[in-house]
Formats: sequence, structure tokens, C-alpha cells
Amino acid sequence: MEGVSASLVRLWRPWYWLPGMASGLAGACWAGCSETLPGAPLWLVGLALGPGVCGFAEVIGDIFDYPGDASSRVKEFLGVPLAGGSGVIVQNPKSGLQIATVLSWLSCFIAVTASFACSLSCTVVVLCGLVLAWIYSAPPVRAKGRGGLGPLLQGLGYGPVAFIAGVITAGGRLEPMAFVVGLLIGGWVASVGITADLLDLDDDQHAGRKTLAVILGRSGTVFFALVGGMVCLSGAALVRFALGDGYNGFAAITSAGFVAYAIVLLITRGKRLLLLTHFIALLLEVCYPLALALR
Repeated sequence: MEGVSASLVRLWRPWYWLPGMASGLAGACWAGCSETLPGAPLWLVGLALGPGVCGFAEVIGDIFDYPGDASSRVKEFLGVPLAGGSGVIVQNPKSGLQIATVLSWLSCFIAVTASFACSLSCTVVVLCGLVLAWIYSAPPVRAKGRGGLGPLLQGLGYGPVAFIAGVITAGGRLEPMAFVVGLLIGGWVASVGITADLLDLDDDQHAGRKTLAVILGRSGTVFFALVGGMVCLSGAALVRFALGDGYNGFAAITSAGFVAYAIVLLITRGKRLLLLTHFIALLLEVCYPLALALR
């Protein structure tokens, strides 16, 4: 039983739910600051986005990355797998695939039922997130291996889809600025989150996967992450300035974290990326939506 429990955690990877849930929370906070009526309970959209959409994306990625992951090494930080797959399916393909298949259906069920309990419009947005997750990992498109299309779909899922789901859940209006904020969050996740592809760069090259990191190379990917991050930070500052909002605690944490992220990236450029870098990236993906939306 302990083995099954550990497999479920490694396949579902709940630490990767946090950026999507943070984006949804940011959307709800944004709507709450727009003098709108309260909507559905916030925990419902958390379920839909966390174990629902994000959980589905993680499991589906593991299913369709096998057997390519058989020649890859799982990259762990403090015992937490951050890249290179979960290792569950590779270690025991038959039972691993069975568990992953059941878990993917469970994630879909959670996403649809939780979002439907919010509203029909929220359900439509969450279904868009599930479709993006499928297209990202599954053939025939398999966007993660098609250069910039992978980060684009990833950014759309963690940015506009999750943020707008939060806005709708809180009963907010979909004003133009809400879409701008969602796109900024998506751009941020696509930029700083590309360190996952940097961690898998050697394995992806060996497997013939054409991720954006493989196409750009190590130095080009570092440049993409840093420039994209700086653009999104500047965009967040402009949005807060335009709305008359000041600096909040999450903004300070995000700014300081990005400096640390940039330093580690530059130090390890051309070398094997430190796992610490992607751990910092994960924290930044959580803090940025809150830094942008909390007022």
C-alpha cells in the first residue's frame, strides 16, 4: 500500500499544482477587488485547477513520455522529482501505466465536477485547460516536442485559463485588463519554467525531442528565461502602477527570488543546471500571480 501511495504522489506531483492554483487564487482576488458579487466557494476552483487540470497534465505527460523516459534520469531535489519524469512507469511499466491511466481519469472527473459546481462558464474554461494539457503531451500534436509551441500552451494553461477560472468563480467581470494579467502570468510561467527543459536538455537531445531548449541550446535558453522574466516583471510593475497599487510582499519576494534565479542560471550556464534553479522557478511561478493580482 505504501508503494502505491508513493507512486500516486510521484505521478500526480502535487507540488506542480501550486502555480495553477496560485493563478486561480490570483484571479479570484482580482475579481474581489473589482466590487463584484461573491461567487462559488474558492476551494472548488482550487480542486478543478490543482488535482484536476494540473494533475491531469502531470500524469498524461508521464504516460506519453514513456518509453522515452526509460533512457532518462529522474532529477530530484530533496527527494522531490522535478524533471525527467516520475520514474513510476519506467520502474514497472504494466502496473505503472494502469495506475497512471486511472489517475488521469480521476483528474478529469475532479476537474469537470468541481468546475461545474462553480458554473457552466467555469467548466468551459477548465475543459480548455484539459484540452491544452492533452495537446501538450499527447500525439499527434505533442506540442512539448515542437519548439516554442510547448511553452506557449503551457503558458496559456497556467496563465489565462487558470486566472480566468478564478475570476469567474469569484463572480468577476472579464475586463480587458484581466486578460492582460492572465497573459503576463502565462508569459512568466513559460519563461522561468523553461528550466525544466534545461534540466532534461541532454536526455531530450539523446531522445530526439525538439523542445525549445534543444532548439535554442543551453545559452539561448538561459537568455530566453532571463529576458522573458524581466519583461514579465516590468509588465507587472506597469499594471500595478496603472491601477494605482503599490508594492506588496509577494512582489518583493518575487523580485528577490528572480535575482537569485538569474544569478544561479548565469553561474551554471554551459554546465549541468543545478536542481536548485528549477526549485526556485517553481516558487517564482507561485509568487508572481499573487504579486500581480493582490491589491
